[in-house]
Order: sequence, then structure tokens, then C-alpha cells
Amino acid sequence: MYRPQQQELLITAVEQGNKAEVETCLNMPGTDINEKPWGMESLLMRAIRCNHKDVAELLMERGIDVEPDSPRSETKDCRQKSARDYAEFYGMPDIVKKIDEQRIKRMARP
Repeated sequence: MYRPQQQELLITAVEQGNKAEVETCLNMPGTDINEKPWGMESLLMRAIRCNHKDVAELLMERGIDVEPDSPRSETKDCRQKSARDYAEFYGMPDIVKKIDEQRIKRMARP
């Protein structure tokens, strides 16, 4: 299977909340859990937006990057959205807490 097809299967599985298929796709060689299709939402953001908490948790367990790609702008209108922003907006306090915990762990590393 070609890599773009593989990523498309992963995106579809995340959007549908198919945890088993997400696991299968993540186990395929060459799958990039941090790829942002079309440069917008991460897989974690999609899972949150589609209200698939269990898939979001799986992605976090598998090491998805929860940080935005670039520094946030001070201007409210230009601020890049993060997975944490999505979790707050879509009412997933458990995911917000897990993202915060991952950030704290990252900052504590030497």
C-alpha cells in the first residue's frame, strides 16, 4: 500500500472513531502519527472534533505531539489552535488534563 493511502486510511479511522483500525494503521511501517493532512488539523484534533475520546487517548498514548507546530501569536485573531484548545472547546476536560500532564512532563525533561 502506498503511504498516502495508508495515511488516508488512518485519517478516516480517526474521523469514524474506529479505534481498532487506528491501531492497525499506526502499526503499519511508515505511518506518521504527527502528519497534518492538508496542513491543518492533527489527528488528535480530528479525534477531539469528532468526539472520539478513546481514539484521542490512544493517539496520546502512542506519542502524538500535542504542541502546535509554531509559536502562538500574541494577536487573538492570529493565534494557532492547539489540540488543547480543541479539547476545551469540545468539552473534553479529561483530554485537557492529559495534554497538560504531557506538557509538564516534557518541560521537566533535561
